[in-house]
Amino acid sequence: MELTTYQQEALDRQKPSLEKFGKKTWAWTIFYVLWIVVGGYALYLQISKGHGVTGMRDNVVWGLFIVNFIFFIGLSYAGAIIAGLLHLSKVPWGKPIIRLAQMMTIISVIVGPIFILLCVGRFDRIYHLFLYPRLQSPMTWDVLAIMTYFVGSILFLYLALLRDFAVYRDAKLGIPKWKQKLYGFFANGYRGTASQKRHLLLSENLMAIIMIPLSIIVSSILSWIFGMTLRPGWHSTIFGPYFVLGALYSGCGVLICAMWMYRRTHKLENYFTEKHFVYLGYVMMVLAAGYGYFTFSEYFTSWFGSEKWDNEVINKLFNPKEYGWWTLSPTSLASWSRLSLLPSVNYAGQT
Repeated sequence: MELTTYQQEALDRQKPSLEKFGKKTWAWTIFYVLWIVVGGYALYLQISKGHGVTGMRDNVVWGLFIVNFIFFIGLSYAGAIIAGLLHLSKVPWGKPIIRLAQMMTIISVIVGPIFILLCVGRFDRIYHLFLYPRLQSPMTWDVLAIMTYFVGSILFLYLALLRDFAVYRDAKLGIPKWKQKLYGFFANGYRGTASQKRHLLLSENLMAIIMIPLSIIVSSILSWIFGMTLRPGWHSTIFGPYFVLGALYSGCGVLICAMWMYRRTHKLENYFTEKHFVYLGYVMMVLAAGYGYFTFSEYFTSWFGSEKWDNEVINKLFNPKEYGWWTLSPTSLASWSRLSLLPSVNYAGQT
């Protein structure tokens, strides 16, 4: 397959990391392995001594595990929506972001369910979820939704990587033969012909169209785990769009952080320019406004209704011990200002 100038430049930049592990790669690998060992020991303590070591009790049944699950799954949904919208809109500045958003989607959807497994008190009964599912339970809906979404996410990313696999297959790299054959297997006979390009683009468009509504649906199903309960503060019809908007907001923020790290570590200043940060800052500004509106609408409606248990929830917000909520909300809603408003004088009108 004949390489374009852009592909050749990218290949030359990636050759060292493709051909061998550098010292930094080994250092990071050892660092992560050590953390996995520490986590394994913590899991052993949890299994042997019970969930009490996590701070969870009979009156605090959901803690950090469920929070991390929602966070990572939300990042995954946001990555798919952002990648799909940028792909379909064909905006030139969005191309470098699409691949990063797709990778964020896959990594997050793998990491997220791990926290649910850690939250389960009886590992020997996990298989009951598949053998004896309750279709009335939103948790069963969520399992089916995440599994379906996971398959779609892999296919969405694979279609985007197909050209890269073909490039690695045909490139002269100092890599083992088994790895070269592996690239050839995943390239699936792609040669970059006009017909193949047309069909690949059609497939990518179709997957983008599927993934956007699918992400919105599965994110709404995740919110129903809380919204379908009768617990005050959770039993709300607004949770579906609230979770979708919150996922997009947090996902956009993580995407900005990932862009900054890749830009610094891989010298990608020409790909992730300051313009990308400013434009994503504008997106965060819109999402922050929407998220702030939903937050105000939810709590104002509960307060105005004067229901007994809803008032108990509202009163907790004005407890001096709840300074964390009052610190988090204004800070998160204003985090976009540095990325959007301040640099706008220098970058307004650039494309």
